[in-house]
Amino acid sequence: MIATNTPATLPHGDWQHLGSVTIDTARLLLLDPVHQGRVDAGAEDGQIAIPGGDFSAVQVPTGIGDGRYRVEGRVIESPIFGQRIAEIRVRFLNEFGDWLGADEPGGSQ
Repeated sequence: MIATNTPATLPHGDWQHLGSVTIDTARLLLLDPVHQGRVDAGAEDGQIAIPGGDFSAVQVPTGIGDGRYRVEGRVIESPIFGQRIAEIRVRFLNEFGDWLGADEPGGSQ
């Protein structure tokens, strides 16, 4: 993913564009970078065990297939940690079931 914004530059509360992720396998893997290269590429969708006993990755299907998808985040002001991204989302299909992927950078909705 190419980060285009950081928490310090994002307004609070609303969903903001963070960047895009390109999918070529019709799946998205959510993973801590420290475990990169330690995940079985043939793993089934769902929770994935990382060698060492931790469940540290989740793999999901993209709905329809390959493409470039927007990654959005919602920023909050934490009384303990300051300004932080509270949650992220990647929408593969809209509420009508239409594909939201794009073949060109910046083209996804």
